[in-house]
Amino acid sequence: MKTINDFIKKGVLNFLRFSKITASYIKELNAVKITALFVINCFLLTSVYGQGLAVLAEEARLNSQFDQYFEEFILPYSFGKITSAGFSGSDTIAVCIQDLHSHAAVQKNISAIIEIFDKKYGV
Repeated sequence: MKTINDFIKKGVLNFLRFSKITASYIKELNAVKITALFVINCFLLTSVYGQGLAVLAEEARLNSQFDQYFEEFILPYSFGKITSAGFSGSDTIAVCIQDLHSHAAVQKNISAIIEIFDKKYGV
């Protein structure tokens, strides 16, 4: 218990020390420094982080389309499980099924999964 209290005390003291440093830095800011920080943040958001954010937004949009398409799809647990899924945004969807080669029960489960897809979506 003593080590937890010491850890908390050190954390609070470090936070207070950091707050004092931050407050003194903010007091020293003038118009030129504020403008420079603003310009740097604009540059980072538009050129460095902008592309990453655009990719994340596009990925979220595609995943929501995928979720809507397979909203009512239920795979029986005895056949396997879906570990990941993706959607490229086209009308064609590719489904990757991992299997254990030369194992009869697994091959039957894959056949059952394909039959479910065929009945539901006309594969």
